[in-house]
Parts: sequence; structure tokens; C-alpha cells
Amino acid sequence: MSGARLTRARAACIFLTLLGLAVPGLASDEASAERPAEYMVYQYPDTILVLKIDVREAEFGMRTIGPEGALLKSSSLPGRRIGPVYQYIDATDHPRQLMIEVTPARTTDRSAISLEVLQFAPDDRNTAPLARAFQMLAVVHMQFGQFGKTANTHAVD
Repeated sequence: MSGARLTRARAACIFLTLLGLAVPGLASDEASAERPAEYMVYQYPDTILVLKIDVREAEFGMRTIGPEGALLKSSSLPGRRIGPVYQYIDATDHPRQLMIEVTPARTTDRSAISLEVLQFAPDDRNTAPLARAFQMLAVVHMQFGQFGKTANTHAVD
């Protein structure tokens, strides 16, 4: 990973950490179907994002919301299965802020929610194959979810 990408990745992690500390009760509060956990993520221009979401031992749904409240992706994990759900967010020409909403089916402590943000440069020959692999994994989740009811992701165009 290049120095600039590493710096941005660290900045994103610091931002998510500070968001949890700055809002009273957010870091130690509970999330539920009525009150989803919310995370803000910044997407740099020409940067692919992969969101890896897992809620330990719980059924959950998540939504990625773009500028002006536009729904970009929606995913869910009906019942409890092994492994997280991945969302692949295509690169864009302009920077944007994304809101990630994670809604567990039952009341869950926010510390049980795992959200990882991976960033890839589409033109970096070292990371492009890895980004492509995550894209295919997200597509498999979407296709398998339509038939197997295990996990599903819906792209909104």
C-alpha cells in the first residue's frame, strides 16, 4: 500500500474511532431494529471501498447511504451464518460521505458489531486483483442470497 493510501486508511480508522467517542453513548450503547448503529465513512475520489460487516451471533441488515440520502447498497444476513457480509462500493470521481446503517434483528451491544473499511486504488496493479476478488465475493453474496436465503446484497442504481 502506498504511503498516501496508508495515511488515508489510518485517517479513516481515526475518524470512525473519534465518531464513536464524540457522540455521547454511541460507543457503549446498544443497537436494535428500532435504533440502528450508524457509521460515517468518507470515500476519496478514484478509491474503491469494500465494507466488511459482521454482527456476532445475530441476524442483521445494513444499508449504505450516499449523498442526499440516496440508497447505494442494501445487505442482510437472515438467520445466523458463519462469516461476514461484504459490500463493494465502486470508485467515484468526486469525494463523498457515506452513512452505514447496521440494523440487528435483536438488541445488540454496539461492541458486537464489526465494521472494517478497505480502500483500493483501481489503477494500482498490486491491489487491483484483490479489489476484483472482493467484487466477485460481493456478487456471489448477492446471487446466493437470491436463491439460498443465506446472505443477500442489493445494488441500487
